[in-house]
Amino acid sequence: MIARAPAPGRIGGVLGDAVRLYRASFARCLPVALVGALFGAAAGWYPMLRMNGLKDTPATLAGAMQAMAQLQAMARAPGVWGSYGAAALIWLMVRGALLARQSAVASGRLDTFGSALAFALRRLPGMVLGALIWIAATGVGTLLLVIPGMWLGGQLQLWMVAMFAEDIGALRSLGRSWQLIEGNWWRTSTIVSITVLLTLVPSLFEGAGATIAIAVFRSPAATALIDMQLLSLLISVFTMPMVTVVMLAIYRDLTINREPAAGAGAL
Repeated sequence: MIARAPAPGRIGGVLGDAVRLYRASFARCLPVALVGALFGAAAGWYPMLRMNGLKDTPATLAGAMQAMAQLQAMARAPGVWGSYGAAALIWLMVRGALLARQSAVASGRLDTFGSALAFALRRLPGMVLGALIWIAATGVGTLLLVIPGMWLGGQLQLWMVAMFAEDIGALRSLGRSWQLIEGNWWRTSTIVSITVLLTLVPSLFEGAGATIAIAVFRSPAATALIDMQLLSLLISVFTMPMVTVVMLAIYRDLTINREPAAGAGAL
């Protein structure tokens, strides 16, 4: 069991709790993250496999730009949208399974890879509904001069954590997120923003690696793009559990703040 602080912590304290939980839960999360990374890579490779003449692209930076332009055009093709829909469902399943495993570690419960996936599958309809409501709320808010969208997105950002921590439906999860974050918007959004930035730093090496492979080692553009996808797959195995573990740490911290007597419910 990962012990919680006796009172809500500062931003550094919450991030420290997240680091400890990340370390303790990584072994359990690794199979889930690997499955998610493989399916994510497959979704990215599918447009590349449909590209014409990719193998003949010259091993120059201009050739790489040509390949990227062709890849972007292919990504907008109607036949590719089905793979995006499947990737979105897998994304929800993987995030749900990660939260299930991390919640189990945080509360000292034993679980299995299969039970975490089964829990996520059972909650998949609710996750789809919750995601659609969150997207609609933030989308409408963004149309209303951007700031309302940012605020709504922040207020509702813990909905998936609440769903898995308390085993509740989509609407109750959204309401629970609103309840917990009310009065804590700046603090929680700062923590999440720091985490997102940290997960984006390794991705900078993907493009740099492809550029070096083409400019220095004269690798064909096709090979460089595939290498970039493989590097992205490897990085995502480590970064994928980071966002969910931080969201869970925020949830645990706020349940102490809001409910000092009851604790964190299912956690």
